[in-house]
Formats: sequence, C-alpha cells, structure tokens
Amino acid sequence: DEKQTFIYDICVMPDIPEEMSAAFFRLSPDITEVTEEMIPLEVRCDIESLKLPEGVISIEDATFADCHSLSSIDLPFGLQTIGGFAFGRCYALSSMNLPDGLQVIDEEAFKYCRSLKRIELPDRLQQIGRRAFTGCTALEEIVAPLSFMGKDADYWRFVGKPDHTSVVC
Repeated sequence: DEKQTFIYDICVMPDIPEEMSAAFFRLSPDITEVTEEMIPLEVRCDIESLKLPEGVISIEDATFADCHSLSSIDLPFGLQTIGGFAFGRCYALSSMNLPDGLQVIDEEAFKYCRSLKRIELPDRLQQIGRRAFTGCTALEEIVAPLSFMGKDADYWRFVGKPDHTSVVC
C-alpha cells in the first residue's frame, strides 16, 4: 500500500541489525492508534525501548503486553487512552512519562510492571481502570493530580496500588 511507510528509530532491539531495527513496525503516516497486531510475537521480547509517533491518540488493549525487555517508552503528546493490559507483563518497564493529554488508563494497563518505580498522572486524567497497577511491586510513588485528592483508600485499592506505595498530589 502506497500510504504505508516504515518509521525508523521507533524502537531499539539489540539482537537485530540497526538498519532493520524498526522495519517490522509498519505504520501509516496518519496512524491514530497502535494495536497488538502491529507488533509480531517473534520480536516482542527483544524490544527495549519505543518512541511512538505524534498523532497516536490511543494504545489499544494488550498492545505491548509481554514485551518483557521494554524498559522505556516515549509517548506522544496527544495520547488520550491507554487500553486494558496495554503494558501488562512489561517486567523491565522502569520509566514512563504520561503525556498531559492522557484521559484514560484502562483496567490492568500496567499489571505486573515489576520495575516501575514512580508514575506521575497527568492533570487531565479522568479515569483509572481497576487493577491498573496490580503487581507493580517496585512502585514507590504515584503522583496524582489535585482532582484525585479526595480519593480514599478503597479507590486506590480498586486501581491496584500496592500497599507500600505512597500517593501524593
């Protein structure tokens, strides 16, 4: 298809030659969502970092699930939704900057991200799904916007906050 293009420098995979490092990730220039089908199973465990292009507003359910080596991801400014289990079992994911426009973190979005230490929720965030942070055993701090200040302990249990994790506004 003529509209499709290969976007290079989108990911780092150490076991694949640099010139081919992103050739598998086929995106059209006007892409607005990233889906599980875009990432072949045979390369999932090799991806160490990602930079998603501007224009992406949605990461669909299970898109990066089981990318065990993924340690960092650069999300586009206009991202609005992170789907359910989108980063599930990304064991190495240690850092992530959530963009200001993010409105929804769906259920189990970061489930079992065992290396994630801190997450700063953007001011425009409206919804966090149940068990979004379940199994994030290294999570020390959630920085929440002021609109979340009145949330009680039951709410934070609902979203899967580990007991040892502090929430600050």
